[in-house]
Amino acid sequence: MKVLFVSSGNKKGNISPIVYNQGESLKNAGVEIDYYTINQKGLLGYFRNLLPLSKAIHSKNYDVIHAHYSLCGFLVTLASPYFSNIVVSLMGSFQKNTYKYYLIRILAAVRWKAVIVKSQRMKNQIGLSKAPIIPNGVQVDKFILHQSREEIRLELGFLPTQKIIIFVSDPERQEKNFSLCKESVDCITDKNVKLITVFNKIQEEVVKYMLAADVLMLTSFTEGSPNVIKEAMAACCPIVCTNVGDVQHLLQEVKGTYIMNTFTSIEGATLLEKALNFNKRTNGLDKLKVLGLTANEVANKIINLYNK
Repeated sequence: MKVLFVSSGNKKGNISPIVYNQGESLKNAGVEIDYYTINQKGLLGYFRNLLPLSKAIHSKNYDVIHAHYSLCGFLVTLASPYFSNIVVSLMGSFQKNTYKYYLIRILAAVRWKAVIVKSQRMKNQIGLSKAPIIPNGVQVDKFILHQSREEIRLELGFLPTQKIIIFVSDPERQEKNFSLCKESVDCITDKNVKLITVFNKIQEEVVKYMLAADVLMLTSFTEGSPNVIKEAMAACCPIVCTNVGDVQHLLQEVKGTYIMNTFTSIEGATLLEKALNFNKRTNGLDKLKVLGLTANEVANKIINLYNK
């Protein structure tokens, strides 16, 4: 089976690690995957890719084109108006009565062969009753290192007495709401607590930060099925997060994880202190396996969808 992945690039022009990891897990399952990455920004940048993408699509006899994010789905539709097997993964949240909302619903009905959503909340938002829910999986083997947690903390320069809280995203991204995270940490009086932002790092480094940290905090306004939460679960790292995406489903019965009911620093600080006082690793990895969210299991679900 030959599949072309189409996705947007990050600020450095590279493919998103989430998309790349999914592609590689499909490769490991025997699917031939090629990548087309849109590195230019804005609508004009996407339109500049129209002809190059069309050429890439027709350069090989692909069985499926899998677009990640709705804009890439729109572009694939324009670039190859007669290609039938288009699969689109929706990766974020949606507001009703917007052009994007209506365009997705129209194309899902008349043009796209399948639309994947990441959570039940996203499925309810977009209103596609037949859309399969397939969250991104986690390559759990990457979280098994031949180093102790103490050795990793020493490598990263953490002092033994420090209590490390990590925020794994670009703090400049408004939707990630870093200010709430910082304000919550600032409310904690313990001087040994240190907040570290982790972004623009290779995945191997991010894994080490998650294994070494005492707590991961996510304060986003909105998410689909946040990979950073699933990765923290794979690292068995305690978690404090806002109630976004499918976090309630993911973290149910995972001890040492706490979901905020409000967007206030007072509640954030209270839950951070609870997570710090938990003072051990969670059962998050076991829960991931129960949910079938390892990369290999998710790859099999996607392949079954392709085969349909």
